[in-house]
Amino acid sequence: MLPIHKSLSVSIVVANLGNQGEKRVPISVELTSGSGTDKAKDTINLAAGERTTVRFHALKVDPTAESTLLVVLGPVGGEKALSDNQRRLLFVMQ
Repeated sequence: MLPIHKSLSVSIVVANLGNQGEKRVPISVELTSGSGTDKAKDTINLAAGERTTVRFHALKVDPTAESTLLVVLGPVGGEKALSDNQRRLLFVMQ
């Protein structure tokens, strides 16, 4: 449960657990609520073992409806295990 607002800012911590750096890794967010879907995307560079925070601001949300936030990272070239590349979070505002 989150406090009521007409927009939402999201901070996402991304880590490169591999032993090679990755360049131009796509990251996207999709916020779906009663008013529709708001999307944003970016790309990041990560050195081997590096963590960084990516911020998305002012995503539009309907505070009267259940909402879903979907975060998708990558894939990067040659990546075979994709199951941990996305997270979905359901929430309501009250």
